Amino acid sequence: MIHTVAPMHYDAEVNRDFQTVLKQRVSAYLAAQPNGKLANGFMWFKIVFFLATYWSLWATLALFDHSVPVALGLIAVFACVVVAVAYNISHDAVHGAISRRHWVNEVLFHGTFNLLGPNAYLWRLRHSEMHHSCVNVPGYDFNIEAAGILRFAPTQPWRPLHRWQHLYASFAYMVFTLHWVFVNDFVMLRLTEIGNVRDIRHPWWRYVEVVAWKAVYVGYMLVVPTLATSWTWWQVLIGYLLYQFFVSFQFVLTFVGSHLNEGMVFVENGEGNHIPHSFLEHALHTSMDFNPKNPLVSFWFGGFNAHVAHHMFPGVCSVHYPELTTLIQQTAREFGLPYKHMPMHVLFFRHFRYLKQMGADAESPRAAYLHRPA
Repeated sequence: MIHTVAPMHYDAEVNRDFQTVLKQRVSAYLAAQPNGKLANGFMWFKIVFFLATYWSLWATLALFDHSVPVALGLIAVFACVVVAVAYNISHDAVHGAISRRHWVNEVLFHGTFNLLGPNAYLWRLRHSEMHHSCVNVPGYDFNIEAAGILRFAPTQPWRPLHRWQHLYASFAYMVFTLHWVFVNDFVMLRLTEIGNVRDIRHPWWRYVEVVAWKAVYVGYMLVVPTLATSWTWWQVLIGYLLYQFFVSFQFVLTFVGSHLNEGMVFVENGEGNHIPHSFLEHALHTSMDFNPKNPLVSFWFGGFNAHVAHHMFPGVCSVHYPELTTLIQQTAREFGLPYKHMPMHVLFFRHFRYLKQMGADAESPRAAYLHRPA
């Protein structure tokens, strides 16, 4: 891919002592780990467990007949496992946080994410370049845009329909991944400018790659079950749509709840894309944790429940995030900086309350959520 990136210039001089102390503490913790910042034995267990569970559930659903209640239960569990694979394996692998061998990360990333439906090549651009470098920076962070259907940020245009967005958002969230798989990836291939990325050009073989992976995906998710079971094509399609609704709602709500919520900040960039605080402090203002030290939640959601640690240290394997979160909490408290977290059910509730605030009118939430450089 040929492209250029408009970089954000974070001010490392602001709260320099906070950055120094936190980096020292994190470095000391990682130095004491057998594999440093990368995957440990427990992480490799998680990788094997989730992959084995994924393919076992797929085979059970795609190759054998079940009653409707059993099929629906399996579909719901399968959807949860798909989210776990994406968050624990694909997400860590795209950041090179699993193995010191580049090819291992690449195999795990492409071999899982493409088989989940969205294209890995395009998502790497969208996630690493358009999100991590400029979280909650209006006009640059592509992930806070919703094509006008939802108003996520105070800088976005307000429409009368947004008054009800907290009511219809759930339905939009249920079709997000379906749209991503079959529409948005192909739209992204045609775009030459997205967020802070300019002059995008893809080599011809990337177009072939995207189409080929989509064909593989449709084949094993729709064609194989139709041929191997007694379900008709339209029954398989209904089951697939239900699966997508389950996956999409989980995925979107855990992601948007971590960045688009009460207490979050949107930082307008100044002249020369200047951000008025450090990269580490930016994560404190723009990311929210939910149950970051809960063993079960961490096991299932990887780094998404400890999102502050992930945005500060994306190259660190998610299995270390509970310990890093303790260091972040301690250091932020010592230097009078905010660290934001809440239980998962509260995160979801407040996200919809946040949507209601953003939809009320064009002006009321701006002062609370918008941070402009001095």
